[in-house]
Amino acid sequence: VQQHAAGAQVIGVCGGYQMLGESIDNVSGLGLLPVRTTMQPEKTVERVRGRMTSGSEFDAYEIHMGLTEVCGGEPFAYVNGSSEGVRTGRCIGTYLHGALQDRGVCEELGLRYEPFAAPYEALAEWFQSNADVKLFEELYL
Repeated sequence: VQQHAAGAQVIGVCGGYQMLGESIDNVSGLGLLPVRTTMQPEKTVERVRGRMTSGSEFDAYEIHMGLTEVCGGEPFAYVNGSSEGVRTGRCIGTYLHGALQDRGVCEELGLRYEPFAAPYEALAEWFQSNADVKLFEELYL
């Protein structure tokens, strides 16, 4: 929330999308997106073909529990002709796993496209430079 207030763009996928909303099962969320989520007993699991407003198409998949009601903003994308997710200013939420691995999606959102492994390699380098790796291994491995 502080980063967003300072001007950062925030993107939430799946549970991150839900948390960025106003509420999940009437428990307050972060309030950055105009959405409300109600958890459901059935899990949604499916491969989908998404389309951005620019017309760029991409493959993705959904795997989530919950029904999210969008109360404003613009769709993140379209799946089978229906809107999916939401964009409002510098905040985006979607259930579409893998969407941000597509060059066309990244270009439409003004994000730098990097091949799939690159962000994980950068995260690993950051972790090794900033964490007490020995303590981490003792506690978690």
